[in-house]
Order: sequence, then structure tokens, then C-alpha cells
Amino acid sequence: MITTLAVDVSLRRSGFALLHDEKVIQTWACPIANAHNRPLELEALWAFSAAIIGAPPLPDFVAIETSAKWQGGKGDGGGSVGALAEARSAVICAAFHAGISSKQIREIDPNDVRWLIAGNKFASKEQLQRCLQLRGYTLPEREQRMKSGGHYVTLAAVDSDKCDALALGLACLAKERLLAKAERRER
Repeated sequence: MITTLAVDVSLRRSGFALLHDEKVIQTWACPIANAHNRPLELEALWAFSAAIIGAPPLPDFVAIETSAKWQGGKGDGGGSVGALAEARSAVICAAFHAGISSKQIREIDPNDVRWLIAGNKFASKEQLQRCLQLRGYTLPEREQRMKSGGHYVTLAAVDSDKCDALALGLACLAKERLLAKAERRER
């Protein structure tokens, strides 16, 4: 049984998913932006990551998304690439602090996630979420307040940060299985 912790890092809210093989154990989201949409200190993300990663038993793998946005792309939500890189580094440092080795960190490109889950590297978030539903996963939700006719209404909405983390974790598991299969063929 492989335990994977997937972390989808963003400037405003990071998603986490813990899986045992393909069974979802829990999903979390860590808001890391204040009311003015400015990123909080990275200590908040580091502390949250360390608490989840360090909870026994340690995961076999920590999956984290990597892409051009970490390497000079336009970034996430208009935020700076440097801030995203710092947030990603905070999660990796928390993993090391918890006792995870560099061999257990899996960096997965978002195109690979879309290809492994939806079969199309150009799939939208909605298509990716639909593929998760077709595989039998219940999409995590969060409450969202909306103004309607002068009143605020609370609605359940799909939590895209948690869904992204779930897809990332499943893609990590699929990639590990493909690598193991290829390794067995080489022997």
C-alpha cells in the first residue's frame, strides 16, 4: 500500500490530499492570503504542511506540482513567480523537516496530471473534475457566500484546490505504477 500526500501550492489557498493507494483518506485546504489578498508569511504554510506531513504514519511520497510558472512563467492569479517558488519551497522544507527524503518528493508537471487523469494534457479544470467523478470520487466542496437580491446566500461549491490536490496525488500514484512496470520489464 502506497501512501501519498499531494500538495497543490498557490498564493491564496493551497490544497492537500492524503491517499492510501487510490483511497482518499482526507483533503484539506490552507488559506494563505489575508483579507486584502496579500500572501501571508510563509511560516503559516510551512507550519500547516509540517503538521500534515509529520502526522504518523509518514507518507511514502509527497507530490508537488511543478511547471513553467515556477520557472519564469506568468505565475498564479497574478502573483509573483518568486512568491510561488517560496511557497513551494516552504512545503518541501516542511517535508524534509518531517523526515521525508528527497527521493520521496515527486514533482509532477500539470500537463502530466491532466494526461494521467483525463487522458488529455489540455483538459480544463472542469474536465479534470468530471474525470474524477467518473472514476467514482466525490469532489470535495466548500461553502461559498454569494450576494443574491440584497441577501447573502451560502452555497456548496466544488473546492478546486482540494480537487487539484486529489488529481495530483492520483497522478503521482499512476506515474509510480508506470515506472515500476517499466522497471520490471527491464529486468
